[in-house]
Amino acid sequence: MTTSPSDTDTAAHPLQEYADSVAEAVGGTAEIHFDTVKVKVDPSNWVSTFQTARDRLDLVFFSWLSATDWSNRTLGQGHPDRPIWA
Repeated sequence: MTTSPSDTDTAAHPLQEYADSVAEAVGGTAEIHFDTVKVKVDPSNWVSTFQTARDRLDLVFFSWLSATDWSNRTLGQGHPDRPIWA
């Protein structure tokens, strides 16, 4: 039995080209989850990434900026004694 190209080809996500161009411009890697483009960059490049996204790519709204420690290490002891935003 033979397969047709439609049986074996997977279409690229409609946002993939855009995601790749943003990642290339800021020196990061792009992922698309639930139609949301996420670009990961090294923390040492966060400021330049923001400036490039704002000034060269005309992106003016950032819905989330986060830092994640994937090591799962706990550096402190217990919970803070007061809210961290106080």
